[in-house]
Amino acid sequence: MQKISPITDEYPFSTDPKQISIEKCRGIGIGSCDFDISSTDPTIIALKSYGIKSIDGYFLVNSNSTFSNLWHGIDAKRVLSTLPFSVNNSIFNNNQVGILANGVNNIIMRRCTLNIGAISIQTATNQIGLSTQTCSGYVIEENVFQLSTNLSISQGITINNSGPANNQIYKNTFTNLSYGNIASSINRDNSFAAPHGLQYLCN
Repeated sequence: MQKISPITDEYPFSTDPKQISIEKCRGIGIGSCDFDISSTDPTIIALKSYGIKSIDGYFLVNSNSTFSNLWHGIDAKRVLSTLPFSVNNSIFNNNQVGILANGVNNIIMRRCTLNIGAISIQTATNQIGLSTQTCSGYVIEENVFQLSTNLSISQGITINNSGPANNQIYKNTFTNLSYGNIASSINRDNSFAAPHGLQYLCN
């Protein structure tokens, strides 16, 4: 897929708008697309908008895609499938959450830029670049997380309950955020004599 058009007042939504919705599909390539809310209608702006919303989908977002002014740029959830997704060389501008992964293992996020902090949705008091919930086996490396405008609490990466595996957050850059990294719940295995679990390396 290429050249997705932004959401505008021309095509109003009565429910939460999704520019791409994926369910139980695999092998979808997405490149050079602009996912955006360009509407000036406050009713549309207040909706929980998504660039890509996926349930049990396998997709690849390649170079030069942008996600701007959305509730969630990418929202991916696992229900039954074990399929991952990957995002490379893409830009996320002022989304409430740039990428949210829920229960999806082996995701890849490389060389993306995430500008955080300026979305105007009133309920978006915490704005996050990447949030993973119960995910493991991920590759998160060489990304840039930086403050756009200080309108809210800004967080680079939040990891919740990645489990006992030796997961790594590697070689990312964090600039002027309220919190660069937050880890919560279980992210290690205490049964090993040496440290075993989530590691932050060369950030």
